[in-house]
Amino acid sequence: MNSDFEMGIDVPLIPIFPGFKRLELSDRADVERITARFPPYSDFNFTSMYSWDTHGHIFLSSLHGNLAVRFADYATMEPFYMFLGDEASNETASMLIELSEQEGLVPELRLLPEAAVKELDPLVFAVTEEHDHHDYIASLERVAAYDGRQFSRQRTAARRFEREHPAACFELLDTMCLDAQARMRRLYALWFERKHPGQALAEDHEYQAFGRCLEMPHRNLIATGFSDGAQLVAFWIGEPLPNGYVMSHYNGIFPALKQQTARVLLARGARFLNLEQDLGLPGLRSNKRMYATDGLKKCRVSRL
Repeated sequence: MNSDFEMGIDVPLIPIFPGFKRLELSDRADVERITARFPPYSDFNFTSMYSWDTHGHIFLSSLHGNLAVRFADYATMEPFYMFLGDEASNETASMLIELSEQEGLVPELRLLPEAAVKELDPLVFAVTEEHDHHDYIASLERVAAYDGRQFSRQRTAARRFEREHPAACFELLDTMCLDAQARMRRLYALWFERKHPGQALAEDHEYQAFGRCLEMPHRNLIATGFSDGAQLVAFWIGEPLPNGYVMSHYNGIFPALKQQTARVLLARGARFLNLEQDLGLPGLRSNKRMYATDGLKKCRVSRL
């Protein structure tokens, strides 16, 4: 009898709990088989997880059909558990909290999407919103138009950019093209040198994540940018997802770039842009709130 592998059947690679495996590129199909059923929470996006896992801290398991993840805090790298799914939520939460206790971690789950917490027993679990980690969701139609008082600053900035840079050209960037990758890397290096003079670019965690994103095989990315002559002056990288969503992985800072990109995405059938969380940073929060609301909520869960 032929094995499933010999027959060409797609065999899941993620082990059943209590087994865990380190996140690898080969896990994409298994992860997205689960995440595609839910709104696009940034912490469970495969491209995001793989790109930012520069130290190999992310581990995966299947628990009651849910995706259980051993994650690491974005700032402190402290490990914790989270899960995405709506099957046997009470049992799943209890088992992951018990595992946290066994490993000497804080006995709580973090970054749990609403879908994972809505069935939790309020007599057993305490649920607290993590406002710093809610994902901001922008309407691409509104960003493309910049209509109304909410977008007055963006309209002004976009017009000023066009006036002060008449030779600037909006373009689509092919992330599979080595030349386009090199142009984006050069701009990132220039930005980094200005912001962190004297620091080593190769040791920057965000630059490492950026490189891992560009180097992923079979990636489904779209990139845009503004160039002034041969010089790239801004770029954006995103990922089309099911149900009209796009995940924003690397965000160009110019309102003019955001507007032009929104128009391209709308033409391709997208409707919503996930700008990810603000991590409690005032600058990020202010910028994201100019474009979107924190539409995808996440919670911290512990036992009462």
